[in-house]
Amino acid sequence: MTTLPPGKSGYAGVMLAAADGSGDGGMTGHRLTIGFQGRTPNSSGGASATPTLPAKGVYYDSSLTVTYWQQNMEDTLNW
Repeated sequence: MTTLPPGKSGYAGVMLAAADGSGDGGMTGHRLTIGFQGRTPNSSGGASATPTLPAKGVYYDSSLTVTYWQQNMEDTLNW
């Protein structure tokens, strides 16, 4: 589990599509909303985040996955 003090940043990588084309149902998304869980299962971790995506959107498919949250960006890139 990664715990951050108030005001600090956390990082996670998002793999949007299978590089080998094995994902199904590919489409282009124009909005991403990230919800946060609190300290206990099914509890709220506060307001969600909506990062800015490229104007043309991003392609994703059924293989979409997210890495574990990390305290620094370099560790996120290693997952």
